[in-house]
Amino acid sequence: MRGDAVMYKVLLFDFDGVIVQTEAWYMRQQAQALEQMGIRCTKADLAALMGANYMTRPAAMDRCFSDQEAYRKNRDEIVKYRPAKINPDWKALVTPHLEELLSFCRDHHIPMSVATNSGSDRIVDALNTLGISNYFRSIYSGLETGHPKPDPYIYTLGIEDAGCLPSQAMVIEDSRTGIEGAKASGAFVTALRDPDGIADQSFADAIVRDIREVIPLLQQ
Repeated sequence: MRGDAVMYKVLLFDFDGVIVQTEAWYMRQQAQALEQMGIRCTKADLAALMGANYMTRPAAMDRCFSDQEAYRKNRDEIVKYRPAKINPDWKALVTPHLEELLSFCRDHHIPMSVATNSGSDRIVDALNTLGISNYFRSIYSGLETGHPKPDPYIYTLGIEDAGCLPSQAMVIEDSRTGIEGAKASGAFVTALRDPDGIADQSFADAIVRDIREVIPLLQQ
């Protein structure tokens, strides 16, 4: 570590599971709904569904459940399932100590953006509700660009817009889908451990349990 110096010139955040702990919230509801529909769902299945959006979810669910008759009979209904409340209580699910990291990056002139498979309107609503929208310069949406993760497109775009090299970028992710996309962009990938330990994060360059642990990584 070199005192107060930082080596990264941009920090890109996934949204669900990083800024807010909604991935765990969604996965618990997903598991309960699948069980009620008669679908056997393992921890590995949930890990495969993390980070998916409506563009990528059908194929992911087919890979997980197409060997089950109950799934094949009711596939359309199951694939369309969404939690009853699409936007949860953002403030109740915000990642602990997030603003300490945001303040550090602001004070050290590290630009921050969000790279998500979700739509930008949803992200704007959450960031405004949490009072942290002023920390972020851009939102890159896999849904709106037509390049959802694990395609690295939105991460590559965020790195290029920051005017830096991939080696000068850090990404914070949680799902394997996001980690693979971020790694393919050439960035250093830090995984924030999900509270239920569902996600396969073995491909990340570093894994942290508290988002404040990213601060010393930015200074290495």
